[in-house]
Amino acid sequence: MNRSEDILNKADVQLIVAQKWKELFEGTKYNPIDIHTPLWLWSRNGFKEIG
Repeated sequence: MNRSEDILNKADVQLIVAQKWKELFEGTKYNPIDIHTPLWLWSRNGFKEIG
């Protein structure tokens, strides 16, 4: 198993992902919830390339 698979199989995977998102947005004016709707809409469109 690789590291990603190890993480996916952990009981606290949701907490790990939440922490990674928090770290990603640290130092920006955005919060993870700010991109929820755009990512959801993009996924509903099949992640087609945007222009």
